[in-house]
Amino acid sequence: MLAIVGLMVLAVPALLSANLPGARADAAARALAQDLRLARQAAIISGAETSFVLTAGSYAVTPGGTAHALPAGVSARIDGGDGGTIRFYADGSATGGTITVQGAQRRHRITVDWLTGRIALDE
Repeated sequence: MLAIVGLMVLAVPALLSANLPGARADAAARALAQDLRLARQAAIISGAETSFVLTAGSYAVTPGGTAHALPAGVSARIDGGDGGTIRFYADGSATGGTITVQGAQRRHRITVDWLTGRIALDE
């Protein structure tokens, strides 16, 4: 019995560390989608354009937002939009685009509809 418990104690850290890169990608995709929603909401409330800017390894909502680093082993890129930027307008619309978040074992797509500005995350 003690030997079985000992094997389980040794196996659990290995199993958890194997799932960590995928969990980082999941968390990063959810955080990006949430910050895109906040950028859209800020544009509507303020009546002024708000931008979501993605650079190598980080992203920020401008004006006034702080930069957020992507987790280690996670990358993101914008397809469409305006280069590395998705702009949200006072009426809720956007330039649109798709953000691909890639981790070691998982990939997520966040889609921003240009007409409505709605953000959809594939789970």
